[in-house]
Amino acid sequence: MWNWFNCYLSGRHDYGMWCEPGAIFPRCVHCGRRSGGWSLDAMLGLKYPEGLAQAWGALMVAGVVLVLVIRALAAPKPSPTT
Repeated sequence: MWNWFNCYLSGRHDYGMWCEPGAIFPRCVHCGRRSGGWSLDAMLGLKYPEGLAQAWGALMVAGVVLVLVIRALAAPKPSPTT
């Protein structure tokens, strides 16, 4: 009865952390109400293009490859033995 009072009449929820694929969010352990979350994208109305994640991933891979190439070219050469 106390949990019902807290959740439905007073609006105070006992939030615990829950997760679903791709999301972690607070959810009331008694009534299941989900928090609105902390997404600034929704609050500011920001929209991202579909290919942004793929472009970001490709940029990161290119950066790693570039670092490996630079390290390979800048590696000290072994001295020839006489």
